[in-house]
Amino acid sequence: MAYKYLPILSEMFPDAKTTLNQDIIANINDEFYASYDWFTIKEETTRGLGICDKDIDVRVNHLIDSTIGTNLGDDFKKISFNGIKNVQMGDYFLIDGNNYFIVINTETIKSPTSTCSVRRCNNTLRWMNSDGAIYSYPCVVDYKIMGSKDLRSRSESLPLIQGSIIITTQHNAITSTIQPNQRFLFGNINNWVAYRVSGGGVGNYQNLQTITNTSYGKLELLMEASFEDDQNDDVTNGIANVDKNVYVITVAPTAFSGVATDTITLVPTITLNGEVVTRTVTWTVTWTSGNLANTTVNATTGLVTLVKTGVSTIRCALANNATVYKNVVITVAGTTPAPTYSVSISPTTNYILLNGETTYTVHLFTNGVSGAETFIFTVDATSTAPTSKYVFTSLTGNTFKVKNLAMSLGAPLIISAVSVTTPTHTQLFTILLKGVY
Repeated sequence: MAYKYLPILSEMFPDAKTTLNQDIIANINDEFYASYDWFTIKEETTRGLGICDKDIDVRVNHLIDSTIGTNLGDDFKKISFNGIKNVQMGDYFLIDGNNYFIVINTETIKSPTSTCSVRRCNNTLRWMNSDGAIYSYPCVVDYKIMGSKDLRSRSESLPLIQGSIIITTQHNAITSTIQPNQRFLFGNINNWVAYRVSGGGVGNYQNLQTITNTSYGKLELLMEASFEDDQNDDVTNGIANVDKNVYVITVAPTAFSGVATDTITLVPTITLNGEVVTRTVTWTVTWTSGNLANTTVNATTGLVTLVKTGVSTIRCALANNATVYKNVVITVAGTTPAPTYSVSISPTTNYILLNGETTYTVHLFTNGVSGAETFIFTVDATSTAPTSKYVFTSLTGNTFKVKNLAMSLGAPLIISAVSVTTPTHTQLFTILLKGVY
């Protein structure tokens, strides 16, 4: 009989090096809690959220400056983990419940223990993104201001803030959207200082893995001094340029009544500085119910289900910016209520610029549901805009068109929309004829 040779598994008879490493790791783990310097802190479990939500046991020690051999103080710490830990540059930890620390260096590759160096975040980076969402991430404002601090010349009536600073924060999908010349506020409610992004840092190009370009860890921003803009900056919350991008949500229908088991899908419209958002950007809203016992709502689609008699408020808010929202009152009746009607127009912009032409669509909502309604459109008799200023065209079904021939400020064009079906419903729409500006 032929016999086959099978090698003995190396795990059963490890070599001297493996045995020594295993003994070292086991000893470190056994002695981890037998020391004065172990603490329970919190770590960020989902990168990019900026939220430290998981308890973790670590050992916290001083960090020594290797060049001069001095203790760097409370703003720098060394963290050691119990066992092997996957920690990356830019990760956040929350120590003592008040201070966020960001990882600035790691020691985990081919090491029997996992350690990292962290630096205390002494400020917060806050901004409104192009989709209207407000974001904030802990950051480090470097101690040194490069260049002159204050400068006054004979031709200047006020001293000008000069110089630049380095900001360090976590590099993730959200912070990657920060643009050159974007402004940020630092300080406090009584003394904000503005800085604008003028460049990046070398750390932005230091991949965590040599050949993986998306393995970035921390983001460095070079910022130059700017000025607070009290007309557009949110000086209460420390967010720059908020009033330059004003977002408003409207919801159709504005209210709804029904009985239990009825459903209605609420439709949001978002405007930016008065204009309906039509850009190819994912504008995300979230839906919540103020009384789940009476009505429930799908958080992403806006589908409302009536449950039992009562009144509930459904809120539609911009994702990551709860300050922009619209409430809709939902009434659940014991018996089928009388139908309610409302008329809406799209787009909601109530003006047309010189030589501009806009086609409007009008909808009749019955109990909050839009139907294929036909309207008769006419220029209302109360309109004060001269006929020489515009061209009005009533189109088929539920649309009409207006062309602005000349500016007519203070003399609006009023359009009357009358539904064809019984009962009829009349709605007046005011359209301003503006010049180019």
